[in-house]
Amino acid sequence: MRMKEWAIWELQIQQKAKNKDGHFLASLAKFLEIRKVLAFIREQDGFEIYRVDTEFIRNNLIADFEHAGHGFVHLLIPMNHIWIGAQHFNGCACKNVREDRRISEKNFESSVIHEITEFKLMEKGMPYGEAHQIALGAERKAGILKDPYIEEYD
Repeated sequence: MRMKEWAIWELQIQQKAKNKDGHFLASLAKFLEIRKVLAFIREQDGFEIYRVDTEFIRNNLIADFEHAGHGFVHLLIPMNHIWIGAQHFNGCACKNVREDRRISEKNFESSVIHEITEFKLMEKGMPYGEAHQIALGAERKAGILKDPYIEEYD
C-alpha cells in the first residue's frame, strides 16, 4: 500500500512541476545562496548545477532529500536547477563513506549525470521509478563510480 501511495505522490509532484511559481523559487534559491546553503557550480545542458548543504535541506525544506534532486521530484527545487548534496545524509545506506560524510567529486559528477538523465525522461512523462532506474544505468555507463552506492575518494 505504501508503494502505491508513494507512486501517486511522486506522480502528483511530477504533474505540478510545470506550474511552479518561478519567481518564488528564484527568491528562495537566492536566499539559500546568501545563507551559504546553495552554491552555484556551473551550467550544464540547460541546468544550473548547485552543491547544497544536505542536512540543512533535509531539516528545513525537503525532508526526503537524499543525495540529489531536481524540479520534477522535489517541489521546492526550481525546474532549471539540479541540487547535489555536499554530504551523505545521516542514515545513508551508501558504503565507504568517510566520517565527515563529504560527497566526493566523483560522486558529485556521477550524480549530475543521474539527475539530468532522470529529469529529461520525466519531462517526457516517464514515471519517477522508471526514470530513476534508467538514470542509475546512465551513471554506471559513464563509469565515474564503479557503483553509484559505493563512495570513491581520491
